[in-house]
Amino acid sequence: MALAVEKIYVLGGYGKIVGRVVSKRNTLCLYNSMRKFLFLAIIILGSFIGKVFWQGRNSEEKNNELALNTTVDLQEKRNSIKNQIKQYADCESDADCEVIDSKCPFGCYVAVNRDKLDEIKKNIEEYPNECENSCRLKRGTKCEDKKCKVIF
Repeated sequence: MALAVEKIYVLGGYGKIVGRVVSKRNTLCLYNSMRKFLFLAIIILGSFIGKVFWQGRNSEEKNNELALNTTVDLQEKRNSIKNQIKQYADCESDADCEVIDSKCPFGCYVAVNRDKLDEIKKNIEEYPNECENSCRLKRGTKCEDKKCKVIF
């Protein structure tokens, strides 16, 4: 088998002509090396793109799960505050009752025992407003059947 030889002349550092012999065999080796390099580059790039895509899908699933957990947490917090409002509305006289400006979903105003006023007020303020209330003016509070009520 005869190899074709081709000479390539390149200018060297001081203007000297440097000859280099390149054979088809060397060219084939170089070609095969480039094919392997491109193949590996494509594999690595594909892996990177796949990883980014997969992380994107996982983050969407995590966001959906987080939204569901947040909804459940809000429902639990809402129910807890509603129970506190019922529980802390106990009174013996009108002087025991105080009214709090509230927000949706707890109504416009909440009548509670004066001793529990700060705790309920803090919990209601921390809860996000879920809707718009159209509130009428209140006149005060009264103790009726041992429960604080808002008077309109």
